[in-house]
Amino acid sequence: DNWEELENRDYIPKDRVRLAFNNKDAPYVVYHNASNNSLNIALKENNQWNTYFVANGGEQLDVDIDPSNFIHISFIDAQGDVKYILGQ
Repeated sequence: DNWEELENRDYIPKDRVRLAFNNKDAPYVVYHNASNNSLNIALKENNQWNTYFVANGGEQLDVDIDPSNFIHISFIDAQGDVKYILGQ
């Protein structure tokens, strides 16, 4: 959809996708896929985007990448529990 023409864009949850960059400015997109209630990450590797399953759930997510390039992800899982994942 054309973003400017999307009438209800203010109602789209803004807590279901996050963008973070490592110390080499490589982008990491962490997102909640509502169609299968999963948390996923998209990385640009070798000039192409690859996506990876992280966990079930994924609402209310937040992401940070520390100076050592460890990614920190917090979210609510499929059972409604708060979860934290540390990865590299």
